[in-house]
Amino acid sequence: MLAPHPALPQEKFSPFSSGETQTIDPSSWWIQFHDPVLNQLVSESLQNNLSLAEARQRLQQTRLELGSADLRYLPELHFVTQNVTSASGIDTFVQFGFDSTWELDLFGRKDSTLQQARGAQLAQASRQDAVEVSIIGDVVRSYLELRTAEQQLATLDHLAAIDQHWLNQLQRQQTLGLASAQAVQEAALENARAQRSHTDWEIQKMQSAWRLALLIGQRQPDPAWLSTPTGAMPAELSLPPLPLSLLLSRPEIRLAEASIMQTAGALGMAKADLYPSLTLGLGYFFSTNETRNVTFYGELNSAPSFGPVIDIPLFDWGRRRRHEQALKAALQADLLAYRQSVRAAYVEVQNDLIALKGQAEALKQQQFLQQGSSLSLQTENQKLKLGMSSPLQLLRIQHDQDEQQLQLTEASTRYDMAYIALFKSLGGAALPQGKKS
Repeated sequence: MLAPHPALPQEKFSPFSSGETQTIDPSSWWIQFHDPVLNQLVSESLQNNLSLAEARQRLQQTRLELGSADLRYLPELHFVTQNVTSASGIDTFVQFGFDSTWELDLFGRKDSTLQQARGAQLAQASRQDAVEVSIIGDVVRSYLELRTAEQQLATLDHLAAIDQHWLNQLQRQQTLGLASAQAVQEAALENARAQRSHTDWEIQKMQSAWRLALLIGQRQPDPAWLSTPTGAMPAELSLPPLPLSLLLSRPEIRLAEASIMQTAGALGMAKADLYPSLTLGLGYFFSTNETRNVTFYGELNSAPSFGPVIDIPLFDWGRRRRHEQALKAALQADLLAYRQSVRAAYVEVQNDLIALKGQAEALKQQQFLQQGSSLSLQTENQKLKLGMSSPLQLLRIQHDQDEQQLQLTEASTRYDMAYIALFKSLGGAALPQGKKS
């Protein structure tokens, strides 16, 4: 009659092919960006984020409820007072005394109750882990978006200066009849497009700063975020070995496991409800006639009581039986949902690994193009010194190099975002291992 403790289904998958052998703690994956400011922001978010604080309080609630879940199966003692009026309505009696009950743990009721409470605790712990994983990923993402905006703005400022110089040169040539009005107009439009891009990146910078402030529990962004220039992020990030066991730490999978525990506990209670329940009762009561006695202790009668309270299912036994069968079906459904969550997690991680690999290739290609642009600029400088080129041609190549730099920064950001998505999909891998319960 004990509550069922079903074994979790085991799924067999091929190992993840990360291609790396470095020993990196996956519980602090964000330190691979080698940015002390980012590390500090993550630490502040774990301490001050309100959503995370709420999740911790709810977890504490389930822990306290687990500690008292089995108290109903211990003896209880009550002091009871009541006023009773006789059927004729003439006399009023005051009754007081002690009442003790003890529900015996029969047919696994206590075990089922505890299993339901443990499932509730695991479910809330999984929700807290999900909140923490999401917050860490969002902090890293917002910070990288902020830094990307800073890098793009710096490049756009340099590009705007080149475009303005280019426009000024064309305007001088137009006065000399060496450049057409169309060429001047195209240069002006190019300058306007650069200004529009500058405005867009300013908006993203401010939005990222406000999101970051919310995540770390501040009411407004730190002015240092908006004024302090930052250097480039690392072009390549190392991947730690990714064992398949990391999948089981995902909050979604642990939440599915908690659902199995809760349903199994409910099934155990449903099985126990098919059989009688027994409660032992003990009482000692005093009674006095408040209407006829001059003093309260004039006539004080007392009587002890002792006996069992037996609840035997008779006419509703069929309903209880159907409820048990329904919970059996629910338990099988939870086991299937657990298997599906594990498979979906595996596919998600594989997709994120594929995306990370693709973004890494795109980043390398963009780096190659940037190197080629730098070589062209060096060559053009040498030609200009030898009188074999013009300043306008040099400005055009400098413009192209800045355009390549903008694309390189975007490619690097896409690679970083793919890296974040991978560790978010691993779920519990972003949490300290000692916190697993």
